[in-house]
Amino acid sequence: MSGNKENLEASSFSTPNRMVWQYFETLRRLVRSPREPDDSIRRQNIALCIFMGVTVVETFMNVFFRVAVSEEGRRRHEKGFLADLDHRRSLDYKIRNWPSKILGQEIDLTSGIGRDFSTLKGKRNSLMHFTSTHDTLNIGGLVINGTANTAAFDDLVPDDAVFALKTAEGIIALILSMNGATDKQLPWAVQLWTGKVPLES
Repeated sequence: MSGNKENLEASSFSTPNRMVWQYFETLRRLVRSPREPDDSIRRQNIALCIFMGVTVVETFMNVFFRVAVSEEGRRRHEKGFLADLDHRRSLDYKIRNWPSKILGQEIDLTSGIGRDFSTLKGKRNSLMHFTSTHDTLNIGGLVINGTANTAAFDDLVPDDAVFALKTAEGIIALILSMNGATDKQLPWAVQLWTGKVPLES
């Protein structure tokens, strides 16, 4: 085990999937909260669902691929993967490169769940990187300068929260299937990483 005694004493060790589970529990709790009657609080909770939906996918990728590159047959990717972590590669880079390099399959971001994830990330970016449009409004001769277009926030609806959860679960399921999980194994692999209980058949 690497690291000195002081570092070990300051550490808290868990299984690789623990943080992914924690973030999914947070996301699922938030998905239930958009029923909040106050419009402003409801939109705040939906926005948090969108943030968490993207965050949990990145967390999953960081820990899942860390496990993957330590496995027999994939250790040749470990050095490059660790360099990517050290360089704090963007989520866009990770989603476009790690599955193809390490799993030998590319995620199609133009259709299906890949497109949904791109849409979710776009919603997250419009909220997280919000800037004022600094528009000028003329209402019946009254000129108002420097307004901001807040439609990205004001147009949020509870379905956006559900979309964030389903998309996060879906892109993780896709990566797990790329890793070799069969249709029968996939619900249990998803449960292992996300805490989603498989539906009874």
